[in-house]
Amino acid sequence: VLASKGLRPEPTAAELEAAAGAASAAGASAEPEIDPEMLKLKIVDVALSLMGSDQLESDTPLMDAGLDSLSMVEFRNELVKEFPGVDLPGALLFDYPTINALVDFVAEGLRGGMKGLTQ
Repeated sequence: VLASKGLRPEPTAAELEAAAGAASAAGASAEPEIDPEMLKLKIVDVALSLMGSDQLESDTPLMDAGLDSLSMVEFRNELVKEFPGVDLPGALLFDYPTINALVDFVAEGLRGGMKGLTQ
């Protein structure tokens, strides 16, 4: 959605993982690097596309911002597509109600998945 508004193209989960893997392979750090801002942009993009809104505060619970029960399921399903390999529970938005909480959770899931690949 952001790309269709003329903003920079959205990175895919594979691109995020590849960038983290390249940084790790280059010896940048012992732990894979995940860019929280890129994760946030992707998660916000998915949420906004379902809500039909133009903006979303990172600390506002998504259910308060306009996601209903049906769109919550669609939101989780879209995140599953965007971040394959990250185990997203059915009660995702009850456990991680804000964009900030989701970014932290997804980043941890991506780190865990990449650690398994490098061992």
